[in-house]
Amino acid sequence: MVIVGPDGVGKTTLAAELLSSWPGERGYFHFRPPIRGPLPAQAPEGGGWVAAKPDPAGNGSRLLGWARLLRSLALFGAGHLFSIRPALRRGALVVGDRWAYPYLAAPAQVHFYGPQWLARSVIWALPQPALVVCLTAPPHIVVARKAELTMEQVEAQNRTWQSVPARHKTTLSAVDPPRMLAARVLEQL
Repeated sequence: MVIVGPDGVGKTTLAAELLSSWPGERGYFHFRPPIRGPLPAQAPEGGGWVAAKPDPAGNGSRLLGWARLLRSLALFGAGHLFSIRPALRRGALVVGDRWAYPYLAAPAQVHFYGPQWLARSVIWALPQPALVVCLTAPPHIVVARKAELTMEQVEAQNRTWQSVPARHKTTLSAVDPPRMLAARVLEQL
């Protein structure tokens, strides 16, 4: 399963709660799964995403962005093949933070300046998570956690992340306690 949503909404907190409440083997990855070695059994404290500084004008190199996207396709696929799939075969709960979805919902953060259809095609070519959990929160809560964001930016991020296409997706309010959210997610799995 993968957790998505705006910066500061509580993705890492929910991942930690899911992993701690799962009785069996578990694994976590942030953005891209590792190609070698086992998945960590827990999420990092305090979040794990350090967003790159996007070009505010959106004038980044399209060619480099396309190259990054295609490189990510290979790395995501290899990570799934060598880390995620073996863990799933053993019955592990695998929780991912973001997966490849920033190419659609936050392309400037991953320096992708290409067309949405290309990002969408690459994401659909990847193995699909059993469940995508989209966390949302009122802008004032997110701004309190991420002071560098404005209310308008958070509102836009909420809308963008909610529009991410996934075969199996649920949207949950991060206002609810993490334990309650984790129980809802585990019911759906």
